[in-house]
Amino acid sequence: MLLFYYNTTNGFLVVSLFLVGAFTDMLDGSIARGLNMKTKLGAIIDPIADRFLVIPIVIYALVIQHFWLFFAMIVGEIINGLASVYSQGKGVFVESNIYGKVKMVLQCLVFIAMLFYFPEPPNMFFIYMLWFSVGLLIVSVIYKFIEIRTIQHENL
Repeated sequence: MLLFYYNTTNGFLVVSLFLVGAFTDMLDGSIARGLNMKTKLGAIIDPIADRFLVIPIVIYALVIQHFWLFFAMIVGEIINGLASVYSQGKGVFVESNIYGKVKMVLQCLVFIAMLFYFPEPPNMFFIYMLWFSVGLLIVSVIYKFIEIRTIQHENL
């Protein structure tokens, strides 16, 4: 939804839209766990929803002034998504791991902080935290592939 307002400089609008998305994302997972209603479909859709939440902010904040960080985050998310598709194709169900969850929380906190200064360019501290989140994403993807191989070998 944020991409519809790509040229806006209304910080309140952008922050509000992001906070609503982050809150509903957090709320749906908490409700599902609390009611013991976790499903495979939910586990597949939740990371997709996370990407729809984060990618517009990545575009807003990074595409012009921090292209390589933008590129690393987008390529990392694509590889992460392909790893999930690969595991599903192999009949292996892999939930999000702790590295991916910490990465998502860190990114949301950094993006919320960055959005409060919108449309000003992001502070370098925020940029360093996002590079750290790219590192967490890499570890998460590696861990995901290790888990896929482990499950495949157990099923043989």
